[in-house]
Amino acid sequence: DRGCYFGRGVMVGDIETFKAAIAKILPFAMKAKTQMLAAKTTRARKTCPECGGTVHFAIGGPRNHLHMACETAGCIMRMME
Repeated sequence: DRGCYFGRGVMVGDIETFKAAIAKILPFAMKAKTQMLAAKTTRARKTCPECGGTVHFAIGGPRNHLHMACETAGCIMRMME
């Protein structure tokens, strides 16, 4: 099992690993975005629930797109909305 790797817009690995990763990432990201919009902030940091590192968040653009990434190399907590 090669697991799942997200990089340069490519997902390598099996679909079940991908689904499991998304099931962790999406709720965490959407909760953070909701909190950021309520606080009227465009930048934030939170402790990563996956590895304990720091996840950096940014909301940008006219449609308030969320960008997030954990600073720990190889951690799955990263996405762009």
